[in-house]
Amino acid sequence: MDRGKENRNIFKSDIEDALKNEKISYGTALILENMSEQERAEIYKLVDKVHLGSNKMKEVVENLYEISKRDNLGISDILKEGRIASILSKENIGKKEKGEQLRKVLDLIRYPLLNKKKELFFKKVNDLRFSHNIKIKPNENFETDEIYIKISVSNIEELKTAINEINEKIESIDELFLFVK
Repeated sequence: MDRGKENRNIFKSDIEDALKNEKISYGTALILENMSEQERAEIYKLVDKVHLGSNKMKEVVENLYEISKRDNLGISDILKEGRIASILSKENIGKKEKGEQLRKVLDLIRYPLLNKKKELFFKKVNDLRFSHNIKIKPNENFETDEIYIKISVSNIEELKTAINEINEKIESIDELFLFVK
């Protein structure tokens, strides 16, 4: 038997073509396997409208897929949503900026509670009005009950001042733990 004929395509032909033409990554292809031909066609059109690296494009496609399943919507319905349609129809921004804006909006739609939690956390941090050399942030996606305090100093006096500022606001900092638990 001819070895060449034994070799079968792993993916559906349109996905194979997109991979060969380097329109999508292997990771994106795996997600597309779960979509209908019509949904994949919508994704291919989207790929032509935005420019993102392979990991970010995979994230966009994954978010579209997850939103479609959660909300029982077609990919085209999601792409017609006001904020998304507005981004994709903008002519005064480049494909890369469109891609980044799309990515952010899809993240907001997919994770509304997490994004609200982030918004409240950072509002509280901003209300504390720390000096520019003190930064406070939660663990990525609030996955642990930790917060991170970063102090940037160039001498011991700046360090003492930063530590004093943190000590003065320690009770308010304690309230931030309510967001991460």
